[in-house]
Amino acid sequence: MRATKLALLAALAKLSAGTYVLKDDYQPSNFFDDFEFFDGADPSNGYVTYLDKASAQKAGLASNENNYVYLAVEHEKKASGRGRESVRLETKKTYKHGLIVADISHMPGGICGTWPAFWATGAKWPDDGELDIIEGVNRQVKNVVALHTTAGCKIVDNKQYSGELVTKDCDVRSPTQPGNQGCLFRAPTSSSYGPAFNDVGGGVYATEWTSNSISVWYFPRYQIPSDINSEHPDPSKWARPIAHFTGCEFDKFFQEQRIIFNTALCGDWAKNTWNEGGCSDKARTCEDYVKNNPQAFVEAYWSINYMKVFQSEQPTEPTATYPDSSPTDLPTGTSTNSYPAYPTDASTCTPPPTQSCVTYTTKTTIAVVLTAPESDKEATLPTPTEPAEYPTKDEYATYKRRQHINEHVAGAHH
Repeated sequence: MRATKLALLAALAKLSAGTYVLKDDYQPSNFFDDFEFFDGADPSNGYVTYLDKASAQKAGLASNENNYVYLAVEHEKKASGRGRESVRLETKKTYKHGLIVADISHMPGGICGTWPAFWATGAKWPDDGELDIIEGVNRQVKNVVALHTTAGCKIVDNKQYSGELVTKDCDVRSPTQPGNQGCLFRAPTSSSYGPAFNDVGGGVYATEWTSNSISVWYFPRYQIPSDINSEHPDPSKWARPIAHFTGCEFDKFFQEQRIIFNTALCGDWAKNTWNEGGCSDKARTCEDYVKNNPQAFVEAYWSINYMKVFQSEQPTEPTATYPDSSPTDLPTGTSTNSYPAYPTDASTCTPPPTQSCVTYTTKTTIAVVLTAPESDKEATLPTPTEPAEYPTKDEYATYKRRQHINEHVAGAHH
């Protein structure tokens, strides 16, 4: 009895110290009840018509019938009016601080004319801030994670990240950066976005937002930490995030946020970079291409397994340092603070990629793996110590083909 009481007290003490607790669970079955379909004009000036819920479901652009959420772009006829039909979903609830975990098996990126995003923003932009978790345009290869604010929010280079720090000033009107660029990180691998992301079966994006920092992790399907699906995920045990923003008074620049999934077409960013990556070889303008080439957008869809939002009753302090890139030999059964790191790019990938630039492992059991190495040499996997099998790239490719045949060609969403 005494041992039971002590265990209970220990568990309660851990929770009171800031352990994350599930607040909202967005599963396919309730996704469309807890998200709103935005059907107004695109704020980014895109060539796109966002449909309401009834219209999107009737057109086959929104579905939750196969145990995942399907959000697509119209891909059967030429576009007209305001532009090609698509969807934009926003959470009915707003959030400030917490841990957002999204399991995504397919995304729309890497296609000329597309501007997909998984992001969050406040009621008043840019005063309430904007956080871009997944975002890109046209044939972009790697994901970019960005913050957009008013003047005064600048981040510091703390080295606690695995991606590439591109810009430090989050001000959308920064005099030293292109307009609305914000502060941003580029992910270290091509499997973080678009076709290469889809080739590995997608993965999990996790975002931790506290008063002191905002961090974003990407875990490919075969490298998802075991505690991601637990009741109390613990980011302090994960490898370094791809983006780690610190040095800004985040509570001053970021207010209550709605979480959004959308696929815009053209718009300010995609249109203004149309001449990059070979897209201008397909059509003179972004609008011309999107209007006249419906078949180009067959793969421009989101497939979302779930999204969960965790919050803590007590302030949660971010981890000061994340596990470094050095492997550690551990005896069987010993827990570790490091998880398999991101796959490394085997070669330079220039848009459009002719093949995935990711180095894949074969089926194996992994306890600890190097984070993305700074050199071009392939990381060496340490000796496996706990039972876990991860599918290979070929197995995911087979799965994807079957899914396409069974659900898309057969008319599940048409």
